[in-house]
Amino acid sequence: MGCQQRVSQAVQRGFYKAFHAWGALVGRRPIAVILVSTILTFALSTRLLMSFGGNALPYESEQDQLWVPRSAQAVDDKQAYDAVFNSTLRRNTIYFTTQPKGGNVLTSSVLKELRRFDYLVTNNLTASEGADGPLAGGAVEYEDVCAQSTQRFGGENSSAPSCLIFGHPLELFYRVGGEFVLDWTDEEILQIINSGRGIDERLYPADSNRTFNVEATFGGLTYNADGRITGAKAIALTYNLQQFPQGDVRLDAALAWEDQLNVLIGSEWTNEDLSVGSASSAAIVWDSAVVDIFPQTAGAIARELGSNIGGDVVKINIGFVLIGAYALLVFFRFHPTRSRALLAISGIVSCVFSIGVAYGFSTLLGFEVNPVVTVLPFILLGIGVDDMFVLVNALEATDAGASPEQRMAEAMGHAGVSITITSLTDLLAFALGATSHLPALATFCVFAAIGITADFLLQISFFAGWMALDTYREAKAKPDCCPCICKPMDKSVQSSFFCCCTNSCGRVQAPEEGRLRRALRKYAAPALSKKAVKAAVIIVAFAWAIVSACCASNLRQDFQFRWFVNDDAELQKVFDIQDDYYGQTGQPVNVITPGSADFNYTSLDAQARMLALGEAVEANTWIEEGSLSSWAPLFREWIWQCGQTVELSAPIGTCVRRDCSFSTGAGTVLVYPYCSLPKVLRDADGTALTDGAGRESRGVGPDNKYMVDATGAPLPDGAPLAGAWVPPEMFYTWLDQFVADSPIGQLLASEVVWVSSANVRDEVAVAAGLRATRLRADYERTDKADEQIDSM
Repeated sequence: MGCQQRVSQAVQRGFYKAFHAWGALVGRRPIAVILVSTILTFALSTRLLMSFGGNALPYESEQDQLWVPRSAQAVDDKQAYDAVFNSTLRRNTIYFTTQPKGGNVLTSSVLKELRRFDYLVTNNLTASEGADGPLAGGAVEYEDVCAQSTQRFGGENSSAPSCLIFGHPLELFYRVGGEFVLDWTDEEILQIINSGRGIDERLYPADSNRTFNVEATFGGLTYNADGRITGAKAIALTYNLQQFPQGDVRLDAALAWEDQLNVLIGSEWTNEDLSVGSASSAAIVWDSAVVDIFPQTAGAIARELGSNIGGDVVKINIGFVLIGAYALLVFFRFHPTRSRALLAISGIVSCVFSIGVAYGFSTLLGFEVNPVVTVLPFILLGIGVDDMFVLVNALEATDAGASPEQRMAEAMGHAGVSITITSLTDLLAFALGATSHLPALATFCVFAAIGITADFLLQISFFAGWMALDTYREAKAKPDCCPCICKPMDKSVQSSFFCCCTNSCGRVQAPEEGRLRRALRKYAAPALSKKAVKAAVIIVAFAWAIVSACCASNLRQDFQFRWFVNDDAELQKVFDIQDDYYGQTGQPVNVITPGSADFNYTSLDAQARMLALGEAVEANTWIEEGSLSSWAPLFREWIWQCGQTVELSAPIGTCVRRDCSFSTGAGTVLVYPYCSLPKVLRDADGTALTDGAGRESRGVGPDNKYMVDATGAPLPDGAPLAGAWVPPEMFYTWLDQFVADSPIGQLLASEVVWVSSANVRDEVAVAAGLRATRLRADYERTDKADEQIDSM
């Protein structure tokens, strides 16, 4: 005998002796074992039991928390990003199409409907209660939950909320001050769309390269032979809300407002009782005969995943019923005492207990339930029932004439080794899975490992205790259906069906080994012993392996959020619009530059590097063409324009911007005051101060704007932009004026984060420099996982 065999036999003997002793103990004290295991089960399931009292189990459904490896560079980058820009945004994208879908949306009537909806949402939509009751801070409106900006999209005299706006579809038709001009002919609208430049030169200066990313906002674009846009089938409007951590009452407010947005569009886009507000109370109503609206709010996928859980609960219950029925069928015998139908029920209860421990103890340790974990009950149920069959088969293989204690000892001695090996194998597999870099998979494996451990321990304790009690019942010849009420059966009764508690049933001899086992022995085994059947089985298995291998070779990595949403969910309509009309536009990407302590933005070299960074982003093959938004070139152009000659209407005529002016009764008025004066003075809240004549008050000036060459020498007026730079000593001062006073700069103010957090910066705060800046772009859209990985 080899060394390996000796070690193997020694291990098996050790396991056999241990389980034999344990089986004998269970056989002597079954009730004590059942009680102790039940008490421990409830203790370990405490956190789950608390959830039935309203303290819900922690649940994670955010995609970046589930599918992004914790060790990934992206996690560190996001943390650094959140530290500077407070947090990521909750993107709520609303898609507008004609009614019915498929018509041209580049018409005045559609744009006016979009504006009507936008005004209703930003000025009248409120939420007062969330899923857990009234909001802590009272009713909230859009401005309370949106991603905040220091400037208003409509200017300081507008009622528009002070919220971050990126790619608003009506920006092209907007005049600074709060006016949307939408009375255009279809041809005029197409001219504006094709130019990519808005109607207000303060936002789109004639000598600036700034354009609107039409492809990202208008979907399903059609073109003529010359490549000009002739129509579009969808418009995307995004409301960016501030993202708050779990447990923050402000997150509850954002979720409630998002849900009211869904309710306003239609009740089919939400679930019941998620919020109360102006839409659900019908204080405001949206109805249109012109457009259809399809919303994808930030919590839409999480909501659908939550709905799926309800369906999973139903499936779990059906699974329990089916497996329970199967166990009853297997354990049932047409014999009053050898039948073990009631024992099957205790086995199912044992599986339920293991599920309770898996959820209760795992969450007690700090792990959160996620959508992947919802499949765990099916796994534990299957493993538990399998162990249950092994234990009962081992019991039935013992001598029916032996004492219950002896039968339990022998059954546990033989079956214990088998279920221990299978349980350890499963446990090891899931333990290794718990080391996965994917949080969703790792968490699932932790739940599974704890559940499998609990399943194994409960099978050899709780279920084994009931096995022992069933063995005592059998020894006393009591019927399986009602052992606690019925008297011992007459041993002459060999079979019983409906009248198991009486001795008057007809005798129908049932096979000693069971019908299923007899069928396998009598029919299946002889058939498999024939050469023709053996050959057929081998050929079929080999052919199946070849087909499977061929199919496996065609597997590819892929990932789509729509796979996690039910096919009949309304959200699938949104995915259809994205696939049909926005096939080129992917997720937004942010490029963050370091603070002034690590990067001297003022130097001429740094200014050139900032321009080169933007060009490199635009040149990236994975970035959508024309999607880049960068503050640096626009700021540079804003200063450069002050030295350029423009031709204005009479009486001004031709002049250098810095000097353009006209006379009024109140004195001389500069057309471009920023070119020669300091920034507008503001109060602590950022409101512009005015003088007695109602004109904006400015700091002590003049402050003439000019450019310098590569040596730092001032350039003359009219110099080309190439090779022109902002004077280093004035860089931060003029950048502060740009984001505070310029309409373009106000739109980009959120991209520049200063060291000082003051709303209005004085000279000292400006001189402290920048904490970080941000460039924005959009990925080219792809649904192929390998391409998504390559693009990162």
